[in-house]
Amino acid sequence: MLVKTPCNFCNSKDYVALNQVVISPIHETSWLVRCKKCGLAYINPKPTLERERRLYDLEYFKPEEEALWREYRYPLFEKMLSRIESTIPDGSLLDVGCGKGYFLDLARKRGWQGVGTDVSSTAVQFARDTLRLEVHRGELRDAKLPENSFGVATSWNVLDQAYDPWGDLREVFRVLKKGGLIALRVSNLHFHLYLQRLFDLTNSIIPEGLRVTAPTVFHVYMFSPGTLRMFLKEAGFVDIRVENSTLDPNVPALINFAGKSAEVLLRNTAYPLAQAVYYLSIGNLLISPSLLAFARKP
Repeated sequence: MLVKTPCNFCNSKDYVALNQVVISPIHETSWLVRCKKCGLAYINPKPTLERERRLYDLEYFKPEEEALWREYRYPLFEKMLSRIESTIPDGSLLDVGCGKGYFLDLARKRGWQGVGTDVSSTAVQFARDTLRLEVHRGELRDAKLPENSFGVATSWNVLDQAYDPWGDLREVFRVLKKGGLIALRVSNLHFHLYLQRLFDLTNSIIPEGLRVTAPTVFHVYMFSPGTLRMFLKEAGFVDIRVENSTLDPNVPALINFAGKSAEVLLRNTAYPLAQAVYYLSIGNLLISPSLLAFARKP
């Protein structure tokens, strides 16, 4: 079931439709819209809270895909943890939407004391029973974590899938220590929207049997560099940096679309190309499929 909702950030009900899209990973068709007041892009109508919770609780983390999850997430986690450790060597870490706990497990092996939260009972059970991690089931606010208690908070491709990202970000701010670091990754609105429009145009002028599905990802909230900075700034963060993110290796959707050889080629060229555009535009254009953001609590 899909329901109409106001903007999560400013609560405005005034929006403009951008494109009809398929919601990932729910696979239902809806509209991607942009709030006329603050500019946040989001799915409207969007799945109900009960539908989202059921998906992530029971359907998202499939046991038969265990090796696949590890294969294409670990390289990202290693890079991100190294980035964090270049600023903060070790300490206390909160991973919001930790899934099965792979990032927390990696951090623990490198000296961190980590705590995670996730809405999926399947993922939380694996993190607790198999990896022996401290993970709370439910939304971040449900964990009732102490104020000013973590040196670092991370959220990898979760804020754009959250039912209340603005509330979650403010809760992260609350539980971070003064001077604490937040590191997060989200899908890039501009990349996926313009790629979808390109495929829609191409499919409209070729025979039906030759049409292909765009390898795009549209989560419930889609951030541009500007709206991601807006969220972080209004939540109270400073020293905000938003940048291109590298592609995950061995992403199933990309392999299914292009084949393994083409996936390797695309992955090895996409990030350098995105960085080249960024520097040639004097820091004005971020065109990678995902965005990274780093910021601090004053």
